[in-house]
Amino acid sequence: MGASRRFSTAFRGCLMPSKARRTMTAADHLKLAAIGLHVGAAGAIVLHGAVLAGGRQFRAAKQAVWRGLRLLAAVVVLEAAVFSYARLIEPNWIVVRHLQVRHEALAEALGSTRLVHLTDLHTERLGWRERRLVQLANREQPEWIVITGDFVNDAQGWPAALEVIRQLQAARGIVAVPGNTDNHFLTPRQFDEDLQAIGVKVLRNAAVPLGATGAWLVGVDDPVNRQDRLKLALRGVPGSGTSAQPPVILLAHSPDIMPDAVAAEIPLVLVGHTHGGQIGIPWLIRFSSYANRGRHILGGLYHDGPTQLYLNRGIGSKVMPYRLLAPPEITVISFE
Repeated sequence: MGASRRFSTAFRGCLMPSKARRTMTAADHLKLAAIGLHVGAAGAIVLHGAVLAGGRQFRAAKQAVWRGLRLLAAVVVLEAAVFSYARLIEPNWIVVRHLQVRHEALAEALGSTRLVHLTDLHTERLGWRERRLVQLANREQPEWIVITGDFVNDAQGWPAALEVIRQLQAARGIVAVPGNTDNHFLTPRQFDEDLQAIGVKVLRNAAVPLGATGAWLVGVDDPVNRQDRLKLALRGVPGSGTSAQPPVILLAHSPDIMPDAVAAEIPLVLVGHTHGGQIGIPWLIRFSSYANRGRHILGGLYHDGPTQLYLNRGIGSKVMPYRLLAPPEITVISFE
């Protein structure tokens, strides 16, 4: 297991507003900034050349202009390469991460159980990435697959998302919770019934035993829009709130659930939502409204008191179809 990070209270509840601003996206601002930079650079080169020419230094002016234009061309080529990578390569480059969770009670109950965690599919169509996702997830031969919301970008992608889920294979079952995008574009009845029809157990503020292991899966509705009811979900766990409570794995769409999970002393929480920042430069800026409001909480393992939280970078993208330095992720979890 890699080193975990403390989930600082400074970042709790600050990941994303309930509704994304739709006036201008991050991509729009980025494009305008790039255009302005190029126009400004070209203008500065020409102006510099004109100044030198006015000073009867024609040859020096000509050389300065050509040097500047060559530099500008190199910058444009580099930008084109980066944008092509972020649009065509990284969004389809699914990384499989194997995570060993150290927790005595979970390890005792689950033994060699392998659990695959998926999140933020944001499915629009059944394309190469979706087929690759199914291939890689099934290759791990997990006992359980858990999916922590945002199956679609809009209602039109729902049939394709269902087809992806239908092709997934887990020996014991597939369990899912909704995300904020799911609740925005699909009714709870449509989401729950369509998934249940293909054999998926939906946990909307509810709990289910992990087979005969003694451990339980608890799932809550979307924390982003404050539809989660963790106390209600835990009522389905025998011995809840007492020393006899069995080990619990909590599924939620957003890390906003962490304070409640810590208060309930839940050992492991699995979430998504941030897309790992989706696109940007670490420690500097992230061009994703899903991460900018808490950019230190992007992906990986965090801990707070008795609770460990794993934040999966997800599969798809939102706002703009790019990923840079945040490749899609499948997480394979085992216990020790």
